[in-house]
Amino acid sequence: MSSPLRVFLSLLLGAFLGYACKRSPFPLLHDIPTLIELLARLFINAILVCVIPLVTTSLIAGCAVTNPAKLGRLAGRSLAIMLFYLVASAVFAGGIAFALFHYLSQVIGRAAIATATSSIPAGAAPTVGSFLLGLVPANIFKAAQDGALLPLVLSSVALGIAISHLPDSQRVLLTRFFRALADGFTILIGGILKTVPIGVFCLSVGLGASVGVGGARWLLSYVVAMCFTTAIFIPVILYPSIAIFSSLSIPEFIRASAPAQAIAFTSRSSLAALPASYKAGHDSLKLSDDAGAFFFPFAASIFHVGGCIEQMVGVSFLAGFYGVSFSSAQFAALALNAIAVSMTAPGIPGGAIIVMSPMLASAGIPLEGMAMLLAVDTLPDMFRTTLTVSCWLGAASLLNPRGQSEAIEGAFAASDVREPDC
Repeated sequence: MSSPLRVFLSLLLGAFLGYACKRSPFPLLHDIPTLIELLARLFINAILVCVIPLVTTSLIAGCAVTNPAKLGRLAGRSLAIMLFYLVASAVFAGGIAFALFHYLSQVIGRAAIATATSSIPAGAAPTVGSFLLGLVPANIFKAAQDGALLPLVLSSVALGIAISHLPDSQRVLLTRFFRALADGFTILIGGILKTVPIGVFCLSVGLGASVGVGGARWLLSYVVAMCFTTAIFIPVILYPSIAIFSSLSIPEFIRASAPAQAIAFTSRSSLAALPASYKAGHDSLKLSDDAGAFFFPFAASIFHVGGCIEQMVGVSFLAGFYGVSFSSAQFAALALNAIAVSMTAPGIPGGAIIVMSPMLASAGIPLEGMAMLLAVDTLPDMFRTTLTVSCWLGAASLLNPRGQSEAIEGAFAASDVREPDC
């Protein structure tokens, strides 16, 4: 039995058990969801204890490697293009998803919010002053404990940039240290995710007890919204940017990207599509060998547009599901978090959803909702992966095909390319 099927069956079985126990005529069975909730909290806590260190160490190592003085103009241009697409995807997906799920919360109804199985309180909407002060916390460890992701992201980026300006002997040593830590936490999360069917079962027992069968319509709306948002991003954002800023025509780009897109969609692995992306970059996009050798591994490491859209749509879905509202300042913070987190998603199944947990905690959204996203992630993941690979090629087409890149020594050794789940 495949892993996605096991996870989906775990969701159905757990939801049925929770629903049956809460509505059973035998009072003794009513306490079973509460007992199983303890195991669900252990699963969530095990994820949380790894995710924040993974995000921070990955950002520090990535910023320390990306030294503009060494990577030259190509790296700066590549980063600018990547950030353009990531910002566009966060705003685009957030604008659609927040409006859609807010509307659905009025039409379908909120999912028994009052009895949701979470002890995480919803935070009050911050003022502009408190939001700015919160970006530089007096105690970074307390910020990590509170799940305040944005201050941790900014601090990690600042430290990474500072390390990038150290002498080579010190910079390489610290970069390897933080990269090794990130790899260790990735392996640890991979071990935890082997228990996903059990964790999803425990989490869904509480959902079934509190929500009942009404959550099925919400799950269907999430799958449709995720696939729709990723699909229309290509003709609405990607194609116009190529038409305006690239020398490549849209029909030429469609023909060039089709093989890599087909591999990405069927394999759900962007790394599997990397050879086809190389070939398209060299043959159709006319990238020089140096530019292609640097750009595509660099993109595979940090450029996950599909993951960024997952963060925004997933958080929007769970906010609507549990009835959590956001102020404009909170929306801006979530968008920045989504961009940063998408650049650190581990290359494991469900990684784009797992790293969402600090964002949910900081927004006051019950973490148990991740079980639903993990259980129905197969089809959305196919669309996310295809979008990510399409944006690699779209961004590559915006690079100057006749420009000569500077020598890039050790780019592959310094950048640990891992397969992203997006």
